Amino acid sequence: YSAVQAHHLRHQDQYMNAAWMRQAALALLSAAAMPLVAQTYKLRTVGAEDGLTYSFVHALAQDREGHLWIGTGEGVGRYDGHRVRMFTTADSLSENFVSSILADTLGNVWFGHNEGGISRMSNGVIQKIATAGVASSSINEMAADGHGGIWAIAQNTGVLHVDPKGRTRLVHAAEGTLWYCLLSLPDGRILAGTSSGLLLLKTSGDSLQATGDLSAITHAPVRSLVRSGLNDGIFAGTEDEGILSFRLQHDKGTEVKVLGADDGLGDLHVRDLSVGEQGQLIVGTAGSGAYEIGLGAEGITSLLHYDATNGLGTDNVEVVFTDSEND
Repeated sequence: YSAVQAHHLRHQDQYMNAAWMRQAALALLSAAAMPLVAQTYKLRTVGAEDGLTYSFVHALAQDREGHLWIGTGEGVGRYDGHRVRMFTTADSLSENFVSSILADTLGNVWFGHNEGGISRMSNGVIQKIATAGVASSSINEMAADGHGGIWAIAQNTGVLHVDPKGRTRLVHAAEGTLWYCLLSLPDGRILAGTSSGLLLLKTSGDSLQATGDLSAITHAPVRSLVRSGLNDGIFAGTEDEGILSFRLQHDKGTEVKVLGADDGLGDLHVRDLSVGEQGQLIVGTAGSGAYEIGLGAEGITSLLHYDATNGLGTDNVEVVFTDSEND
């Protein structure tokens, strides 16, 4: 992970929160032949002076009250726009290293940890979720199951389910596979990003079973998955093949494209993806900084690039996040 601090970046009347910039200055670059959208930016660094006690940030989420939660290697911070309050194992977190965060629609905030632990804050009280014997590796991502529980990806284990009472079970595993991300689909299926591509999973009793064939999309490691803000498409951020766009039809991948391949973006090593209010795609990469990609019916409409040469302070961007403030 890169050494980072959480920042606020106001884009016109919309915030883009990102845990990937070291410097307060931010310059904008556009790719050749791509139009630039008029920008107004106000940058504010959130760091030690605000109460954030650790500068390596691994996860971000926003709860329904508007608080920004910042996952670090030494606890999780809750930022109210003025100060950060840190929570650690002294406050009943399962572990101090917070690798993922999910704020659900019921008001709960879930924390995934680096050694397989899961914690849940409900009504201001943090509860340890028992995962011993089920998971012992990083909880890389979590998603609500629609019934008060969650799905969780454990990197060396597979997919876990935690019910509303905090009972945990392993619901899908594949030997030799590393699990990086998941996306809960509207029909109840789960799309998982792994070290060897994508898996589509559906519920079968108390477990999840693989269904369909997504091998036509990619065999590369998939580090992030988001739904398109413009249509029912899906974006996959890969380690070796850049950003892929596709649709799911009859349990297969269709209309597979490498996003931005003609604009020099085909070889990006993607670490994280997020979709903004206007449907723009925010991309964090290893070695190439961050991108904000405007999208339309015909493809890319604008392209902004942030890296170490124009004020970003690093070319390694592990986490990107768009919040809902002033949307």
